[in-house]
Amino acid sequence: MGTLDRTIEGYRSDPQNMPLPEVLRLAARQLLATGDKVSARKVLESVFARELEDHQLVAANVLGLAEIRIAAGDTPGAVELLRRLVVVVGNPFENLDRLY
Repeated sequence: MGTLDRTIEGYRSDPQNMPLPEVLRLAARQLLATGDKVSARKVLESVFARELEDHQLVAANVLGLAEIRIAAGDTPGAVELLRRLVVVVGNPFENLDRLY
């Protein structure tokens, strides 16, 4: 298990010490900028999973996690998340900005 995996596992076992989601998203963007897609996905997966565990059931979290599952080759897992999206996220347009 690599350093990143151990760090993420540590956050899972002690979520009180997990950095803010914005900090982890920035770290993922930096990893993507260096070409490390695998590590960026791991970081984002932990962010999306944690937010869903905290009942932040917004479309962006579910869709982000589903996209990561597809990229990892877990199509059945992604489909299950998308089914869950339909059930748990209220109005499908509530997260969109108003056009007027």
